[in-house]
Amino acid sequence: MTTREELHKLIDTLADDQIAEVRQYLYELRGEESVSEETLAAVREGLDDIQHGRVMDAQDTGARAACEIRSPAIRPCGERPRRAG
Repeated sequence: MTTREELHKLIDTLADDQIAEVRQYLYELRGEESVSEETLAAVREGLDDIQHGRVMDAQDTGARAACEIRSPAIRPCGERPRRAG
């Protein structure tokens, strides 16, 4: 049995989470970067949110954050920020 064949057999005995670690290690050995399944899932979820309009711009996010911390120095809650221009 060749080393390659032996490695294939060993990989077949690993649990899924162990395979992900081995994959990451092999990419690192080759000098490549790998993206984890968890990161890929988060990116897909974000793209789906964008596609379905479940996003808000930075100004709206800032207004919501100010409202959440109840900062009296910032415009009242629910009031949209005014755009310059």
